[in-house]
Amino acid sequence: MRKLYLLLSVSALMFGLSSCTVNWFDEKIEVPWWMIAIPITVFVILVWAIAGKYFSKQIYVCPKCNKEFHPDWKKAALSLHVNSDRMFKCPHCGKTSMCYLSYKNK
Repeated sequence: MRKLYLLLSVSALMFGLSSCTVNWFDEKIEVPWWMIAIPITVFVILVWAIAGKYFSKQIYVCPKCNKEFHPDWKKAALSLHVNSDRMFKCPHCGKTSMCYLSYKNK
């Protein structure tokens, strides 16, 4: 959750300080920050949702109890990861660890 707050804070600061001037047929137009921020924010949210849906359909294996599970899409989108391994709390044993991707997916 801290990553989300940090991302939102940095994004708000970046967009708040940004604006640009566009040359359109030799006419200079000042573009406000929100015209830049809204499309970028929508794009980031869409990519986050699509990635979460994709990773939630994958089968992960808990290294502690060796049971397979499908994670929730929000947890899959926000989880820490290294290559194909992701940090999840196992729904079977309750331990939080780096769960690896099952080879049954391929």
